[in-house]
Amino acid sequence: MKTALVTGSSRGIGRETALGLAAKGFRLFLAADHSEAELEDVAAACLEAGAPEARFRIIDLGVPGQAEAMVEAALEAFGRIDVLVNNAGMRCRKPFGAFTRQDFAAVMEVNVAAAFFAS
Repeated sequence: MKTALVTGSSRGIGRETALGLAAKGFRLFLAADHSEAELEDVAAACLEAGAPEARFRIIDLGVPGQAEAMVEAALEAFGRIDVLVNNAGMRCRKPFGAFTRQDFAAVMEVNVAAAFFAS
């Protein structure tokens, strides 16, 4: 049985990707930094769409080391990951010239480092 880990799966593209994988019979490990209620809803929708199993975890991929912890949790839950969807992402909602080093570091942690270390 195939297993997929989908980041940023509480809404938008991540949610729709999870539902598509569920319809193909994947077990799903869902991760997002939004509310637990949103992830519970997505997990329930995935089960309804055909996933044999769906688990989730609230995780902040902006914190160094959390991508690795997420992968470990998925492996602990299912023993394997066949598909990794690095969907989580963030943007800084400031004019370009107003970015600080902290803003830049936060964007890079989520958009680049977390995807790299999860992979």
